[in-house]
Amino acid sequence: MEQRTIMKKPFEKTSASLEIVRVADPIHVQVQPLTSERRWIPKLSEAKLLLIASTGFFIDAYDLFTINLVVPLLNIQYNGKLGSKLGNAALAGGVLKAATNIGCIAGQILFGTLGDVYGRRIVYPAALGLAIIGTVLTIAAPNSLGPQGVFIWMTIMRILMGIGIGGDYPMSASVVSDRANINRRGLLLTFTFAMQGWGNLAGAIVCMVVLSAFKESIQGHGEIGHFNAVWRLILGVILVPALATLYQRLRLPESDRMTEVLKERKLKKAFEGVQGTHIMADILDQIGNKEASASVQQSFQKSKLSALNEFQEYFSKWKHMKHLFATTACWFLLDLSFYGIALNQSMVIADIGYDRAVEPWQNAFDNTKANLIITVAGFLPGYYFTMFFIEYIGRKPIQIGGFLIEGLLLAVVAGDFKSLSTKPAGFLVCFILLQFFFNFGANTTTFVYPAEIFPTRVRGFASGISAACGKIGAVIAALSFGELSEVIGTNGVLWILAGTSFLGAVISLLLPETKGWDADEADAFEQAQQL
Repeated sequence: MEQRTIMKKPFEKTSASLEIVRVADPIHVQVQPLTSERRWIPKLSEAKLLLIASTGFFIDAYDLFTINLVVPLLNIQYNGKLGSKLGNAALAGGVLKAATNIGCIAGQILFGTLGDVYGRRIVYPAALGLAIIGTVLTIAAPNSLGPQGVFIWMTIMRILMGIGIGGDYPMSASVVSDRANINRRGLLLTFTFAMQGWGNLAGAIVCMVVLSAFKESIQGHGEIGHFNAVWRLILGVILVPALATLYQRLRLPESDRMTEVLKERKLKKAFEGVQGTHIMADILDQIGNKEASASVQQSFQKSKLSALNEFQEYFSKWKHMKHLFATTACWFLLDLSFYGIALNQSMVIADIGYDRAVEPWQNAFDNTKANLIITVAGFLPGYYFTMFFIEYIGRKPIQIGGFLIEGLLLAVVAGDFKSLSTKPAGFLVCFILLQFFFNFGANTTTFVYPAEIFPTRVRGFASGISAACGKIGAVIAALSFGELSEVIGTNGVLWILAGTSFLGAVISLLLPETKGWDADEADAFEQAQQL
């Protein structure tokens, strides 16, 4: 078929069978056929990029899963008790679990903004490097500090680790979106985010392998102190893929889109600052208009912060701010329920009596096995359903449908909690479905939306703010779940999470469908209209 050039309106949808190719004119695109076979076969460069970009999510999910299992091990080692509540205070375990997410909030905003200001190439590997340092320091916690000292040490170092992991959210989203073909962008972003599922799976497998290796000494000889080596090995294994990926990120060049943005800023600053502002100031000085001259000079100084000014200028418009509100609010509400369940899954499993074993090793192994079943049957497949359908049915139906089904499932479990607590198999089925629709739903699309709806020049900042609001929800969930469950019961907490899921579906109505949309084209079109 002959290639043709068309005029494209901002946010105009394109056919799923067409490939968008950027040309010099920011308002025009070329369209050429894209076979369904090519859609599912990543190019070598795409495959390499996806592996580099997805490692951060692998680490994040691995950490999320393993800390959920490591806390009971710490409790056995340092307090001689079974369960996920450190000592007698539910909050103690919650703070340790929430530490990484607390760091993520700062990292997402910091690295997202820096990535827009200085470019992705410099900032991207720095985020992973910080996560590696935090992990090393976490597993190096000295036993000489005593139980309380170890918990404090781990909490501080996991916050540092979280800053690095947090930076990976906006950076990976931006790096992939900057380079992606429009009608493959959702698929590539979902593939990147889907590494969370593999991180969960790897966490479960590593936990079971390490526990099995120490079974004889712990179960056979009662050497509980060996749990000290178990939890350090479990948390430290993630350093292997992290270090391998860091080398690749250091060699990753800047994307064409971001290079173009950085060049445009330099040209704009040079033109406005040297050829425009100083000349105009001299003219105003000569005619005696000192006040206007000072104003022009002041504008020149402000142009030095052009990237930050762009954020303010772009989001000062309600139509853009509305989208930012929706992406941040939806991610916040999603993570309340997602992390409320994920970080406390071991606690809920204990509440239904699945890990009734009183022998420490068997208790830890049963807990890991239950979490593994949920991951393999529900958590991981959900990502790939999204990957398959996202370019066909779009982001908005998946997000709204996911929120509604999550709310319904949480309401069912909350309403029939006592009955289900006597039927572990039925409870696990509900949790498997819940994890499936988290990922074939809003957990994936809340990541995809900010990377697609905002243009390159503010994408890192917007993705970082949206992700940070999500992590605020995660921190609230981690710190409050244990406390609330003791006051209103686990079923009462699940009712609250059901309500937040339904609210997320309502707020999602503010978002447009981004399938086939090019935010950079729309941004250029909008700027051209303002000239």
